[in-house]
Amino acid sequence: MKLTAMMLVATYAAAQTTPRNVLKPDGALGDATNFPWKHTYNSADAVTTCPSPCWSGGGCSGVSNGNPGIVAADWNDQLFQQKCTGGWNEQWIEVELPSVQTCSKTAAVAYNKDHMMSTNPGAYVKASNDGFNWVTIASWDVHPGTSSLSDGVRPFLYHQSRAHPYNTIAGVEGGLDTWGIDLPGTTGYKFWRIGGGGSSSANWESQWFLLIQWVLICVDTPPPPPPPTGLALTDANAKIAFGPNAECVFEYKEGPPPYLESSCPVVSPDMPPSPPADPPSAPTPTVLTLAELLDSANPATQEVCDGSGGGNGGGTSQGTWSVVSNELVYDQPGSSYTSAKYTITLPFTFSTVSGSVTYCTGPVGSGHAEDSTLGYNMNGPFATYAEMCQESHGILAFGTETTPIKNNGISGSGNNMPRCPAVEVYTFTETTVPASNKFTFLSVQGGNSLEDVHVTDASLTFGSAGVV
Repeated sequence: MKLTAMMLVATYAAAQTTPRNVLKPDGALGDATNFPWKHTYNSADAVTTCPSPCWSGGGCSGVSNGNPGIVAADWNDQLFQQKCTGGWNEQWIEVELPSVQTCSKTAAVAYNKDHMMSTNPGAYVKASNDGFNWVTIASWDVHPGTSSLSDGVRPFLYHQSRAHPYNTIAGVEGGLDTWGIDLPGTTGYKFWRIGGGGSSSANWESQWFLLIQWVLICVDTPPPPPPPTGLALTDANAKIAFGPNAECVFEYKEGPPPYLESSCPVVSPDMPPSPPADPPSAPTPTVLTLAELLDSANPATQEVCDGSGGGNGGGTSQGTWSVVSNELVYDQPGSSYTSAKYTITLPFTFSTVSGSVTYCTGPVGSGHAEDSTLGYNMNGPFATYAEMCQESHGILAFGTETTPIKNNGISGSGNNMPRCPAVEVYTFTETTVPASNKFTFLSVQGGNSLEDVHVTDASLTFGSAGVV
């Protein structure tokens, strides 16, 4: 069976991104007087299509005929007035645009100060994409620009004479920075309404709502991209199996970067196989100084290294490790046999270690025997820290959490261990250890060995490192 994938590409007309008035005879969407219009009929919930028995003037589309310069002599042929039966009701007029539009500004002109709702509750613009579920886009009580008119503020601009700047459609559009009402301009809609008022006489100057012109400034809303074609598997562990027994499997790997892994060669019979991929490069070793090793981002724990049960005594009570002035210091509490392991958890794993550790001995607290020695009777090598604890009278060792690298410790006989501020540097070559992300220091003291231990510096190279 041959499987062929095809891509279908949908094309769209370029979206109009320049804001323009879509409600006029020569508008960018066509002649707005020919758009489908509706208005309220008897109540805010009763809808009728223009024209209807309950209107007068030029019909609903009169509010988009581009001729706001109307006086009493010709309003009956040009405008739209609604007020059906008796009572006080919310009133609105609605237009269905040819395409979804994202609108950013509006303005509306009424016949005069008395042919509109009052400033309580004022007016609104609503929008919808199905003609049934409506969202209030903006609402206001006073239309910008009416504060300069002699008859006072109103929810709509209104006429005083033909000389007023919004007596022409160009005048209305040209003054939108002054008397336009801002709309959010973030979501596109196909159905738009303008209206207001309420169910009592207090909500109206006159229930004979007579709208002259409605300006709606919009841009095209780009259509959504076409849906992807073909087979799409969006799971993070997506797989496709081929063959009667699923012999060949394509598997998605997250990476980074993401890639596909196949359990079978991906070749054509008439094409040579792809050359083998280059082997992965060796991970870069991680080098840490003592300060970086002791960084607070690397959690540390302490525990006693139990030396009971053999040897030369070993450590059966716990001293204390602490970070003092960028040094790692073991505070020997003064009892005969003490020990402590200090284990640092690193943000990577390693399987080899090399480098150097700088150390010295000397008292930290009072009451210590400052002239006693650290380290004698070393009987290593030791395979575990427990063996060191049981056998050793004085020791500084380190390694992974379970495996010592310096397996018979750093020690001396007599006074050979350096006394701070003098230091000694122990250097060791690359040592392979079980993979771990934990690095441990150990101090064990017994008998009369009562000195404290200072690790003053280190430079450690961790190989085969990987992020934990």
